[in-house]
Amino acid sequence: MLVAGKAKYAILPEHMATMSVMQGNKAGKKLGKVMSLQAEWAKATGKSPRIPQAGILVSGELIAKHPELVAELQKQFEQSVQFLNEQPKDAAAMIAKYQDGLTPPIIESVIPSLNLQFVSAKDAKEELEFFFTELSTLSPEIIGGKLPDAGFYYAP
Repeated sequence: MLVAGKAKYAILPEHMATMSVMQGNKAGKKLGKVMSLQAEWAKATGKSPRIPQAGILVSGELIAKHPELVAELQKQFEQSVQFLNEQPKDAAAMIAKYQDGLTPPIIESVIPSLNLQFVSAKDAKEELEFFFTELSTLSPEIIGGKLPDAGFYYAP
């Protein structure tokens, strides 16, 4: 809608925001990103300029039976985030092999805007509970009516 000129503003997730700006510029439209929701979150809350929005969920059974596998998964995930941030060109070339329609230059241009950070569940607990509490002010049902118990936060 934005690129077609049917909308003046849009709130879009990455990679769609970057792709829309690129498509709009190719079509002669003057589009650009004017704000970051993560930066606005920081202004509104006084917290870090990031919104907790992704995680890995595993069963308690897997943790109990194969703790070494879960620890390795966490380690590999942390290394992957580091690789994406430190070597975006190489990462983009790898990702493009699995993403139809996305070229390495597009992927590389998106990576810095993703604000990817690895934070363990244990270290993110305070930030997540703040986020969950804020969500619950809209509707407690959003978080199941209460904050998660301590078992929600993996600690090796």
